[in-house]
Amino acid sequence: MDIYKSPRLLSFFKGFLATLFGLENYHFWSELQDLRQKWEESHDPILLRTMAWILYQEFLQPDAAFEIPIPFHTRKMIFEKINNDKV
Repeated sequence: MDIYKSPRLLSFFKGFLATLFGLENYHFWSELQDLRQKWEESHDPILLRTMAWILYQEFLQPDAAFEIPIPFHTRKMIFEKINNDKV
């Protein structure tokens, strides 16, 4: 069963993540799912790049409001791809 599609399971999962300080990871995953869905619907590269940049600023850049723990080299690779039109 897909937890994301079940409001009851999703609510339980979010509560569980909150106890582990993992809400940032959940919100990132949720936003990423939205980005994927919008990409499948539109295939608009400008929209994809814009949304990717917003996700980077919100979750991936150093000292982001909801920074998720990822290795430095992964963060750098994502930053370079966004800035080089390789999203």
